[in-house]
Amino acid sequence: MADSRNFSYESQRDLARIFTLIMAAGVLASLVVGVLMDRIGLDACTALTLLLGQGQILILVFVPDHRRWMIFGFVVYVFFRQFLFPVYIANLTAHLGFKYFGLLNGLGFAASGIAQVFMASLVQVVQGDCNMVSTDPGEDTQTVDCEIGRWMDLHVVEFVLMGLLLLAPWIESREKLRRQERIQELLRIASQTSMSYGSVSPSPSNLDDHARVGMEL
Repeated sequence: MADSRNFSYESQRDLARIFTLIMAAGVLASLVVGVLMDRIGLDACTALTLLLGQGQILILVFVPDHRRWMIFGFVVYVFFRQFLFPVYIANLTAHLGFKYFGLLNGLGFAASGIAQVFMASLVQVVQGDCNMVSTDPGEDTQTVDCEIGRWMDLHVVEFVLMGLLLLAPWIESREKLRRQERIQELLRIASQTSMSYGSVSPSPSNLDDHARVGMEL
């Protein structure tokens, strides 16, 4: 906020306090994501999490100088942040199982920790010098001549990366739909085959044979 010069010094302090309070109350969002995963599924929750992240970025890009929108952006960010960990763990177990859960979970958080090391360097690259201007409460930072930095470029990159990640739940949902259609087709063929031999219902062995053929196809 200091680099963007969209708010006065006093407004920045008030918004920082509000952000702290919203972050503290964000633990309630963790309860919401658990209910959503049970009701709408993991793929939908993954997509929702990424959309929340993109929504917060859009607020920073298009309405960075509106106080109410900024506060709403804080709420969206907190939901994104609180959704991220449960969704990550759920995806890890759903796609890779529990056999190497500890190892994979550790590797994931290790990668996150390594990325955090480079955050300071990234901030140095994108930040301007408006945040270093005098913080005299009586001075309006909007009238100071300084460099606002390349935060907008960073937001665009983040938005694009999240958009690419959205392909994952979309592809997964399509694969699940195709698998369901394939299973239904195999059951229909197995039922017709069994009826042609005078059987009332397909035997498990026949279903297994058809399933193996379907997987090979």
